[in-house]
Amino acid sequence: MRIIFLDLERSGRPRQFDFSDAETLRGGERGLLYLAGALAKRGHEITVATRDGAADIVQQSVRFVSMASARSGVFDVAISNNYAFAFDGIHAPIKIVWTRNPGFSVAHLKADFLGKLRHRPHIVHLSRYTRRRSWFLPRAGSSIIHHGVPPELLGSSAPRTDVPSPVALFSSYASRNLSLVVDAWRRIVHPALPHARLEVTAEVAPKHANNLPDAELAASGIHVLGSLPWSELMERMRQSRVMLVPGHFQETYNNLAIESAAAGLPCITLGIGALGERVKHDQTGWVAGNVEDMGRSIVRVLTDDALWRRYHLNCFKHPDLVSWDDRAVTWENCFAKLQANRPWRCTLGAPTPNPLERPAGVVPPSTEQTTELHELST
Repeated sequence: MRIIFLDLERSGRPRQFDFSDAETLRGGERGLLYLAGALAKRGHEITVATRDGAADIVQQSVRFVSMASARSGVFDVAISNNYAFAFDGIHAPIKIVWTRNPGFSVAHLKADFLGKLRHRPHIVHLSRYTRRRSWFLPRAGSSIIHHGVPPELLGSSAPRTDVPSPVALFSSYASRNLSLVVDAWRRIVHPALPHARLEVTAEVAPKHANNLPDAELAASGIHVLGSLPWSELMERMRQSRVMLVPGHFQETYNNLAIESAAAGLPCITLGIGALGERVKHDQTGWVAGNVEDMGRSIVRVLTDDALWRRYHLNCFKHPDLVSWDDRAVTWENCFAKLQANRPWRCTLGAPTPNPLERPAGVVPPSTEQTTELHELST
């Protein structure tokens, strides 16, 4: 099957990356590479449009091209990160928007509502949270398919025999409620545990740290390290005691929570956005009801060795610890269902025919086709 991935900025310009940039990538772009590579290993012809006028290249059996090259080709499936307007000029009978950022945010609605109305794509959500809040978006159907776990992490960590030092990590975007973590840490955690350390591995603007200078943060045990290479961040996960991910309305999945589970690192969250689906309450971490509860739960996990060990062992049993190779099979099932549900529009390997000329006897469905291809076990 010929599959093209599209990753455009809101401006319409393609994001420029490939496998050589993996150490600096997070979230959507990293997941795109993992899925593209997994589908290529399964024999599909994979193209990724992330070149900006540069010559095409091939890495790990995946072809990276410009948008001009993409618009000159014919594909069976087109998958766009976030935006349906990326399908303009793309020849593919199956069009899928992969909602890595919330399609219901004001910025996304302004940028892409007309694109979704024009193309009526199938939408693949990462969580029940995202699909529930996107009910009004123009689409032909929707599914939930979770992210996979990077092969470098899946099965690479074994349960620890020792207990790590009282070090907490915050590694999400600072705009995603780092301010709440700083507040809880300074008011609740630091007074109780003056020697505990919070490491912030993100770029932090003053407003995201409650406008506190670095010296004052450090005096409270908060150390801003800045963005780290991915492999270094994974190693810090293996050595730390707890991951702090409060959540945000833009959290459509949160890879950190599952990557932390793969490393045996419990998470504490406020459950905002999709975080309530990623952290198993009182099993792989704690879903706090408010900032005070978050602060108290951080103290418990940093001091109660038996509690930490229970969470640590449960992390390795998290139901979302599934490989990208297995997720690729779920995506193939999605493609097959879309092809079967749209026989008058979808002939793989051929240009999209005019719907008005569909074969006699084929009646389009009267209701939206919605498939639940993968759900988080609860």
